[in-house]
Amino acid sequence: MDKHIWSLVIFGLLAQSGAGIWLTTELIMLNPSFAVTQETEHLVRKIYLTVFIILIVSLIISFFHLGYPRHFFHALNNLGSSWLSREILALSLFLFFLALVNLSGYFPHKMPQAPVLPRAGCTLSAVFLLASMSKLYMLETVPAWNTFHTPSAFVLTALLAGTGFVLFAGLIPEPQNTWGRIFSSAAFVLILLNLINQITWPGMAGFRNPVFMIEALTGALAGILYLYLTFSQSPPGIRIHGIILLPALAFLLAAVSEILARIQFFNAFSRTGV
Repeated sequence: MDKHIWSLVIFGLLAQSGAGIWLTTELIMLNPSFAVTQETEHLVRKIYLTVFIILIVSLIISFFHLGYPRHFFHALNNLGSSWLSREILALSLFLFFLALVNLSGYFPHKMPQAPVLPRAGCTLSAVFLLASMSKLYMLETVPAWNTFHTPSAFVLTALLAGTGFVLFAGLIPEPQNTWGRIFSSAAFVLILLNLINQITWPGMAGFRNPVFMIEALTGALAGILYLYLTFSQSPPGIRIHGIILLPALAFLLAAVSEILARIQFFNAFSRTGV
């Protein structure tokens, strides 16, 4: 693949991962049993800053697939008819609201009023971003993309990134507790659904393709690790600076699988596009 395709692969995965990490973290925080402590507050702040950095990097990388990066803002001229313009608007809004969140407190006990509007803006922008990216690639001239498999892949990528990230980052204290088991099993189910989506996707690489085989293998290994975390009664393993290594390894394997799947996605354009 040329550099423009690589920039699309990385941009898409980073933007979708950022949206998924935000949505998953917010889901956890909305849970009444979520304990707001000094430690969890500090961790959530780091997660929100991480999402902001991920989105900034994805925005910078997106410049590489523009013919003239200095004309970036002209892409917003066609909001009424272009899903590309809407994608850029969604990402810009997400970054704007996320900057507000990172510059303010996140919990009621830290300020008189929690920043509900910026957080709601982030959530709506994240959903808008995933929807815009899905519609952008569902082109009638590319049969392999113009199918429900495309939005399914993007949403599964986002949810898997969010689920895997909060597990190894330690927002869920231990993979062996109830919520840890729920999220580990959810990650396993998401990987399984992702593999099924790839296998049943017309126009995508099949089992004879070595890239697909490596993707399936790394995804299966990640799924096995998440399944182990779901049922294991033993401690999750070594920690380094709060990062739990076993969930981190599962996340890394899932990330490799996602990268290979996205490479196949863009290769499908050269085979079926007109």
